[in-house]
Amino acid sequence: MACPRQQTFCQALRSDFNANHWRGISKRKMYQMGAEKGGLMATLRLSHEQLPRDLKECFVSCSLFPKGHAFRKEEIIRVWMALGYLDGPGAGVQRMEDTGNSIFTQLLQRSFFKENNEAPGTYIIPEPFDELAEFLSSGEYFRIKKRSEFDDGPINIPERARHVYLDINDLARASGRLSRITNLRSLVVVGQISSGSQKSDLIQTLKELLIGMKCLRVLMVSEPLLADLPKLKHLRYLEIHVEENYGNASLPESICKLYQLQTLIRRFCGNKLSMPKNFKQLISLQFLETEPEAVCTIADIGKLTSLKVLHLRQMRSLRRIGEEIYGQDIPSGFPQLHELLFEGLRNLEEWFLPNRDIQLLPKLRSLSITNCGKLKGPQALPYLLENLPSVFIKNCPNIGKDYIRPSMTIGKPILKKDVECIRTSPVYCQKPASLKRKFADRSW
Repeated sequence: MACPRQQTFCQALRSDFNANHWRGISKRKMYQMGAEKGGLMATLRLSHEQLPRDLKECFVSCSLFPKGHAFRKEEIIRVWMALGYLDGPGAGVQRMEDTGNSIFTQLLQRSFFKENNEAPGTYIIPEPFDELAEFLSSGEYFRIKKRSEFDDGPINIPERARHVYLDINDLARASGRLSRITNLRSLVVVGQISSGSQKSDLIQTLKELLIGMKCLRVLMVSEPLLADLPKLKHLRYLEIHVEENYGNASLPESICKLYQLQTLIRRFCGNKLSMPKNFKQLISLQFLETEPEAVCTIADIGKLTSLKVLHLRQMRSLRRIGEEIYGQDIPSGFPQLHELLFEGLRNLEEWFLPNRDIQLLPKLRSLSITNCGKLKGPQALPYLLENLPSVFIKNCPNIGKDYIRPSMTIGKPILKKDVECIRTSPVYCQKPASLKRKFADRSW
């Protein structure tokens, strides 16, 4: 197996550069790259310098998160979108998503990212490269390591910091410096409030800081839930992850005024987390993921005209999906939705699909339903599924053969044209012998 340095040079040599590029490389001194001659860091910097500008920017942005941080592809691409790294001439939403996917794939192929074996479906930055990313960020992406509760000294943040990551218990000590950074683009607040901290004081500190962050585009908070969110007119990415059991809670109504918000991810361990009344005013929202342990109200989200991805996970009290979610008296529900996922909806029994007169999910391309043991296949399900390129259904015993057509895939998301026959118990796909070799090296 090749060592990291060999892999780096091999990736570099595969790149399509002209003769002038390589002449320039040959004239550089290793010490000009910030490392000793022949050192691994110099090799990695050489690999990084050959990247196109957009790949460089996206890679370095990952230095905001701790070493070993696992991330999902779609989430990091959404962060890049929110920060404007995928903007360009004619940068429509679909074009930005395509650009993000291309950048991610290239970074993965060049070994700047790698699959995380401990959590399938996620990725990490290999150890040598996370040090490179931190080195190259030069303080623009600044991560504050968690301090001891006995360390009450001030926290210094570089003046050039535009993206900050810190523990919530360090918020008060960092507030003085943070309040002077008026053009902060990202704020990530993690952890749970320790027993020695005053919850009300930290809530107030966070609120005061956010009032001054007029340029903020990405906000991730672990706790607490703010009763009111300041006007953040440029905010595009909001993630709320509350691990402590707070009982019943509601997202603040002021969220509905975040008209530029593209991504909302909410994870909540409690009895009920409700959406604000005017949630449908989020006209730019494209990605919604909800993952509470219990239930949340999601009424009328079908009226979100820009929503493209909807993930519903672990909503134990959700028993029916119907008009109350699609929106009453509308000719089309989820007009732009491309991807729909139901996962672990253990008590979901009914999924009502209207007749063909209602243009429901007209642009849906991918449907995934897993671990929904009580869900019965709606009568109109075959009409919804018949033209979908990607369908994944697993551990849903009540969605039986009556709803399956030869063009569908059950169990593994492969292309329809590659399916020869379908088996529903156990759930998996059979492939023609001619295709076995084609798929032998593909991981699912």
